[in-house]
Amino acid sequence: MFTSRFISFALLSFLAGANANSCANCPASVTIDGIGTAAKLLSLSRTFETTACTYDTIWHKSPALCGYNNYDASNVYGYPTCPSSTTLFNC
Repeated sequence: MFTSRFISFALLSFLAGANANSCANCPASVTIDGIGTAAKLLSLSRTFETTACTYDTIWHKSPALCGYNNYDASNVYGYPTCPSSTTLFNC
């Protein structure tokens, strides 16, 4: 009886951890050119799989976009100089 209770508890604990939502953190600013010009974060949007970070580039015609995977915080699309990864947090 003890074993089945332990297994049930372990399974429920695992499932609760597996369902925890993680989100990529948008860096506050990114360097968008070769001379170190920083673009500040304007906005972000999230889907289940990705976080899209939009950066102000007042000297360019359109803002820079960096997209990060919400599972491992890797860069999945966007401006060529976006950081290759960022941090995760529970959301």
